[in-house]
Amino acid sequence: MSRIPVGVRRRVLERDRFRCLAPVLDRDAGQCRDRFGRPTWEVPTEELELDHVRPEPTMGKEPPSEPQFLVTLCGWHHRGLAAGRNWATRNRPMLREYLRLKVQPVSDPGVQLAISNFPTDEPPVRAMAGARL
Repeated sequence: MSRIPVGVRRRVLERDRFRCLAPVLDRDAGQCRDRFGRPTWEVPTEELELDHVRPEPTMGKEPPSEPQFLVTLCGWHHRGLAAGRNWATRNRPMLREYLRLKVQPVSDPGVQLAISNFPTDEPPVRAMAGARL
């Protein structure tokens, strides 16, 4: 596991709005959990983890610790096991697409529309289908 510089961690957390991306990108991801395993919609910033995502599904070295290769997840979605594989591993293509759309400069209107479809301004509880406030 590589050490992520504090400045890079801060930029990634700000880009991802200080929240786990799993319930934002995947309605079936379920609630996050705090360090005690209790379900929660708000994970404290110090408990959020950054996950390295390779641009291509290849074996080999871990990608560099730069914002374009990192996503924010809670420990539950980063390391928690579900059916033998954690959420982050099962959803690599979705995370790659998120990074491709969020990090790269965009000039194509079709891609701009795709970016606007990623939920960004609402807290995860509002993004969930059937959730009540």
